Amino acid sequence: MATPDIDLHPQWLGEWRQLRAALDAASRKPGGGDFDTFECRKLDKRLLVLAEMLETVKPTTISGAAAQLCYVLEVEEGEFTYPGHAVALNTVLSGLMAMA
Repeated sequence: MATPDIDLHPQWLGEWRQLRAALDAASRKPGGGDFDTFECRKLDKRLLVLAEMLETVKPTTISGAAAQLCYVLEVEEGEFTYPGHAVALNTVLSGLMAMA
């Protein structure tokens, strides 16, 4: 019997979000404003690994594809040179999430 695909993108996205918030909090601690603390460097190292996986590993489920789009939209928030691109990606994301 074939096993269903396991797509880790949603878990990676959840961890990436948690670590991003933790890095923000750690950088606000005394001595952490420049992100040059052991805690900040440790969090940043894992964030980079998660980002690479979210960017390069092909999703195998609709939920995985939706997680990748969420990642792109969150990383690029406010950075799209043409606002229609963010609108289009959000539309695709809504459609994927409705199918998941």
